[in-house]
Amino acid sequence: MQMSDGWVDSIAKAYQYKLDALDFLSRVREQFPSSNPTHAGIVSKLWIAADDMDKPVNIALAELNQGLLSDKGEIEITRGASMQPGSSSQIEFNSEFPDSTNDQFLGQMGSFNPDRLIYECTWSLSWRTNDDEYAIAFRLIANANTGELRALVNGFNFPENYDITFPLIGNELKDGLAKAYVEEATSNETKAMLQKILVKDQSVMFESDQNIEG
Repeated sequence: MQMSDGWVDSIAKAYQYKLDALDFLSRVREQFPSSNPTHAGIVSKLWIAADDMDKPVNIALAELNQGLLSDKGEIEITRGASMQPGSSSQIEFNSEFPDSTNDQFLGQMGSFNPDRLIYECTWSLSWRTNDDEYAIAFRLIANANTGELRALVNGFNFPENYDITFPLIGNELKDGLAKAYVEEATSNETKAMLQKILVKDQSVMFESDQNIEG
């Protein structure tokens, strides 16, 4: 009786990824004590899912880079762990861009719940315009407690999350990246306008206070 090669290959891959995950978790635990070897199955599940996402995400980011940035952007792939800061459910970019493509401990990136550890794989496209840094990223995130996978897109300067159905449905990936790119690329203009509104509102409040005192 001949077994399916695909079935056997998937078992071999899961086995190797779990061994790799145990090694990865031993390093994660140095920074996040709540990480433990029982998470190896969750991490390997995340990495296997990331393998399926690698091609479509890289193609989409490469198209953005070529079509809108004349190939001047930089695409990076990272994997890491982080702890949700405070009570925010917003998952944001770290203040520093990752330097390599392997086992990045991308701290302060957020999670599903307060003080919950997450594991994630991130595909990012970063670029510079007039010395300003911009970046967007697709993130595949695993909750360390539940193993739930979540996919989203967000930016560096305008970190609003765009949730993506996982597994992918239709054009959600490209639609999410498109929204994130437009918001990110216009983030400085948006901030400048908000600043003008804030200054104007403060001026009106100051004049109102003077009228009351008068």
